[in-house]
Amino acid sequence: MEKYIQLKKILGFIVIICGTIWVLNTVGLLIAVLFGFESFDEYFNKPIYVDGEETSPISLMSWKILFWSTIISALLIKLLGGSLSNINGNGYKSK
Repeated sequence: MEKYIQLKKILGFIVIICGTIWVLNTVGLLIAVLFGFESFDEYFNKPIYVDGEETSPISLMSWKILFWSTIISALLIKLLGGSLSNINGNGYKSK
């Protein structure tokens, strides 16, 4: 029986969710900056309008939290003797 499997499943789930959201936001940021749609500051501060309703964009702090939660969760999985290749749709699979 693998040790800490429940904790690894939770950490794997964090890596999947936070990592995916961070990557998508980073790709959007790079496209916006490279093609001149928005500046770095506008990307994080300019409100987004959906159906005439103003919604807040992702903040720089949220972007950093997503990044660091992904990195810390991945490091904890490694420290607990796990492998990042075992992360799957259910969080983490044992051997």
